[in-house]
Amino acid sequence: MWTTLELKLWMPLRISVQLRSTLESSKGGHFSENVITDVLYGAEDGSELHPSMDKITMYNILRTWTSSQWAVLLSK
Repeated sequence: MWTTLELKLWMPLRISVQLRSTLESSKGGHFSENVITDVLYGAEDGSELHPSMDKITMYNILRTWTSSQWAVLLSK
């Protein structure tokens, strides 16, 4: 079983690396999916598009989580 410290350090980094790899190999497929979803279900002014595509920032935030925050998430 992973300790919360290992999860805190390893998971966001792993996910970030996987995301970067996907972006390099998908030839725009990753972006088109987000754009289509935003056009169909997002705000009419497009204000939700940028946050939905900014996953690297989300993963950087996860790197700052404390052990107790990870424990709460894992207990759900």
